[in-house]
Amino acid sequence: MEDLLAKHGLQLQVTRPMWYDSFYISMLSEKYRNGKGSTVKAFFRGLISNMKAFIDKSKCSSLVYVIGK
Repeated sequence: MEDLLAKHGLQLQVTRPMWYDSFYISMLSEKYRNGKGSTVKAFFRGLISNMKAFIDKSKCSSLVYVIGK
C-alpha cells in the first residue's frame, strides 16, 4: 500500500483496524454457508479472528487507511 501511495505522491498516515467488521463478516459467512445464520457460531469465529488480529493488526479482517500528502 505504501509503495502505491508513494508512486502518487501520497503518504500513509495511520492504519486502523475495524474490530466489529469481523463479527459482521462471520455472520454473513454463516448465513451463506448453511442458509441460516448461527449467531453464536458467528460470534465466536469473529472473536477468534479479532484475537489473532490483536496480536498482528495487519491480519484484521478490514483496515482503514488514513492517507495524506
